[in-house]
Amino acid sequence: MFASKWPVLAGSLALILVAAKAHGRQLRLERERAGYWDAVFGGENPEWVEALWRRERILFWSAAAGAALIGLAYAWAASRHLWPMPLPDQDGIPPPWALLLLAAAWPFAFAFILTGLASIARLAASLGSGPTPSQTWLRNAWVGTAGWWALTLALALWIGFASSRKSG
Repeated sequence: MFASKWPVLAGSLALILVAAKAHGRQLRLERERAGYWDAVFGGENPEWVEALWRRERILFWSAAAGAALIGLAYAWAASRHLWPMPLPDQDGIPPPWALLLLAAAWPFAFAFILTGLASIARLAASLGSGPTPSQTWLRNAWVGTAGWWALTLALALWIGFASSRKSG
């Protein structure tokens, strides 16, 4: 018998939410580092903040669309060449939700993770120029970053393991 679908589906949803939180936190830190301490979603914001969000939307949706296409291509190739799919049933046949994972859930998580890591890199690079943030801000920024990204990594690894293993 193969792994149960419900923990993997719930874990995938949790991964999207945790990765989105980690990603959004990184953008907030980037914005704060640039001196913009407040922002209003859907409201008036300084041009720098709007430019950050505009660039991030392009990166995010490009990554999500690319990952979804790769997931769909893999699903197609797997059906033709009998490659493994996530959550196969007892006969090794992939259920419909395997396509949902490959083409929607996991690409969203991947896009949040990729763009969040890019934000970390931009933040780290920005620390070499401009005014030095307070030690408290720096400490809180890196401790929170480490915590959220450790949770994201742990969930991603667990989902990868749980969606591919046989149980029983």
